[in-house]
Amino acid sequence: MRLMRFNAKAEYAPGKTLVIADALSRSPIDDKDSTTETVVTCYVNAVCHSWPVSQHKLDKIRSATQDDGQLQSVLRLIKNGWPERISSVTNSAKEYFAVKDSLSTCEDLITLGCRIVIPQSRRQEIVERLHDGHQGLSKCRERARETVWWPKISADIKRSVEICTFCQENKRTQRKEPLQPTPLPERPWQKVATDICEYKGKHYLVTSDYYSPTSTGVSPAELLMGRKIRTTLPSLKRNLVPKWPDRALIRHRDAEAKRQQAFYFNKRHGVRDLPQLRPGDQVLLKLDEDKTWKGPASVIRESGTQRSYLVTSPKGGEVRRNRRHMQVVPPATPAKTETMKETTEPLGTESQGSGQRLSENDDPTSTTPEGLTVTRSGRVSKPVMRMDV
Repeated sequence: MRLMRFNAKAEYAPGKTLVIADALSRSPIDDKDSTTETVVTCYVNAVCHSWPVSQHKLDKIRSATQDDGQLQSVLRLIKNGWPERISSVTNSAKEYFAVKDSLSTCEDLITLGCRIVIPQSRRQEIVERLHDGHQGLSKCRERARETVWWPKISADIKRSVEICTFCQENKRTQRKEPLQPTPLPERPWQKVATDICEYKGKHYLVTSDYYSPTSTGVSPAELLMGRKIRTTLPSLKRNLVPKWPDRALIRHRDAEAKRQQAFYFNKRHGVRDLPQLRPGDQVLLKLDEDKTWKGPASVIRESGTQRSYLVTSPKGGEVRRNRRHMQVVPPATPAKTETMKETTEPLGTESQGSGQRLSENDDPTSTTPEGLTVTRSGRVSKPVMRMDV
């Protein structure tokens, strides 16, 4: 766009007149030893050394890959070639057929681009490591896209984030549901609302008639009694003569006012519908003024009105809660294997559990048999845990 105002002309310039030679003027190097295989090998080695993984972890993943029958089948297909149709692939390797063009091997490991394909026995540990710091779903998936992969990894990460107890208790309050306006009754006092109000230490019972809203353009006195109320201001007698307002016009004004109110309410709060609950569902409870979700609680039944349920209170008894104040607890996953427990055990557990503490005269920078630094107060100083998948 910027060069359209110029009329460029190409002119030949001999190489001896060029102060700095460009890329096309340089003499190419005739390297007969350089082959495509050598270039690919160099690229693969560069990718392997760029992984944020320690050698110890790589050895564990490599050993688990050798013991994984599914990945061994995939490894043979990568080396020998994939068939043209998925029907010709063994059942254990069909999950990898869609990404077969991106799969390769590197030091007895299977990679998808620059990501390591994790065997089945190590996936739960990797998912927990991705969720370190209790980051959200998007951040966990972003970290996975840079390092690891396996079929349906996105669904596994989502499930892990949803069942995290800490994340559930500190989750934000759910968004409001769409506003449901109350239709105008047929006559006065057909439907009333009552609530308890506290003012200056005293409690009052407040009653309101649904037939006398201010959105109709008519005063409540005219709706209830068909006439205006006498005031201290002077008025003609004909203004106090009973006259019932047009009910069709009142209903039209009320419906239009409630439609606009619902539109702006839904737009302002970004509302969305929440799934209906069933008796027996496990939920967490949180009112608007609470900071964390509390529970667990169990849904008993619907209370008779929309979006309202009777649930068992965490402190015992029954309470009535709105659907927005209840978060469904996902079902628990199967228990972890002993291997996963060992890999996820915090460093320095043995030294802390033994009950040994340093005295006042001990060296404040002493170390444990595991090589961890112990402070004067007896606290074990752990090294920084990097992204070591």
